[in-house]
Amino acid sequence: MAITTGQVITAADVNALRQYVELSDATSHQVGTGNTWEDWDISGIVPAGTTEVIVEIFRAANGELNGARDNGSAIDHRFNLVGGANERFLMECGLDASRVIEVYDDDAAKAGRFAIVGYRL
Repeated sequence: MAITTGQVITAADVNALRQYVELSDATSHQVGTGNTWEDWDISGIVPAGTTEVIVEIFRAANGELNGARDNGSAIDHRFNLVGGANERFLMECGLDASRVIEVYDDDAAKAGRFAIVGYRL
């Protein structure tokens, strides 16, 4: 987008500058300890300047409680969706310069997985 002298920049112009990138070769992650929020450093997956990520959460067992949230957040983004095992759902998390998010699995032995499937610059 080229900006000229006197041009008014609208919200649509700004949103157009935010590039979304979909990842087809997502690296999966499992928590080491269940029933606690765990930091996940994704700096090797997304580039510097990333502001948001889309986290795919794979439930390996029925009744599993999973979640993802911004690093340092106190908001309890944990979900137990109705349904069976082997289900996937998506969550969006904001990123700061550290490129760390927090993930949650109530039972590490159930082998739930997390993957970054896309990001926004």
